Amino acid sequence: MNLRRLLLFLFITFGFLIKAQNYQFTNYSLLEGLPQSQVYCIHEDSNGFIWMGTRGGGVTKFDGLEFQTYTVKDSLAGNYINAIHSLGSKIWVGTNSGLSYFDRGKWHSPQIFRGKAIQDIAFSDNTLWVVANGKVYQSISLTEFEIVEGLPKRVKSLKVDEESNWLATNFSLYQLSDTLNRIILGKPIECFEVVSDGSVWVATHGEGLYNYQNESWVEYGHLLDIDKEIIYDLYRVGDDLWISTLTKGIFKYTIKDSSFVNFKEENGLANNHCRTSLKDSWGNIWIGTGGGGVSQYKGQTFEKWSKTNGLKGDYIYFVLEDFKGAKYIGTSGGGVSIIDTNSRYFNK
Repeated sequence: MNLRRLLLFLFITFGFLIKAQNYQFTNYSLLEGLPQSQVYCIHEDSNGFIWMGTRGGGVTKFDGLEFQTYTVKDSLAGNYINAIHSLGSKIWVGTNSGLSYFDRGKWHSPQIFRGKAIQDIAFSDNTLWVVANGKVYQSISLTEFEIVEGLPKRVKSLKVDEESNWLATNFSLYQLSDTLNRIILGKPIECFEVVSDGSVWVATHGEGLYNYQNESWVEYGHLLDIDKEIIYDLYRVGDDLWISTLTKGIFKYTIKDSSFVNFKEENGLANNHCRTSLKDSWGNIWIGTGGGGVSQYKGQTFEKWSKTNGLKGDYIYFVLEDFKGAKYIGTSGGGVSIIDTNSRYFNK
């Protein structure tokens, strides 16, 4: 085999395998009906609709086929969306210019938040929490709001769990239960996520990823080579922590065994600039990007086996796996192929 034929053989074989191992992404942007390519927040409502907040294009609802977009022309408070949440049939949206909620086909905007930048929204039972211009408001009636006194100034975000509420400022975390407990990180906090074991993950603006547990901080960014990366969002799904970064795509970090997978444009992701993520009720992961629209991740890679890379036929009639993990594949006219550490087959 001469050099040209050898290179052609390697290109076809390994090129095919690399292509076959791409991750299962579906990307949506302007051509598919998304009003703007920067998606900074995503939420699924009780009916299974996916709501997406954009940076200038308002908020859009996706039903699996089409996008329905709402802007200031539809009485939305603003077109720059920072947060989306829902309770029952109401959809609450935080914008750079106020708070709005969607009810019975119409948008409504409480006057108390008019002109205020809404940074975060959360619910605990039937209480609505809103971070506006660094101050925290709460409402039990969902119509009248009052400022929560005794909290730190310049709150950026909040999380609500069954035991307590968590707040983040520029350099500290606060746990609010019966008392207010301050936890100082001393680095620029971008976002955080609370885990069921009581620990807290905190991402910074270019200074690492940290875990707080047993009154001490441990830095994890160097394990993923993101210790100097801006991390915009942390989202926990079971034992997995989804980490959205500025330039390195999104990571799925498994807390239990410290393993991780990094998804980038080369794997099919719409853009390496990731802003947020969400797991929907079907098990799909939605990833909002800063310029590529939104990506829907449908699961692990497929590895394709055919005559091109070892099977003796492309018409498959049965597949069996034995206790050692070897796969027996019955083909039409090609006998039985066995795939384990090597590829081999039996003819008649």
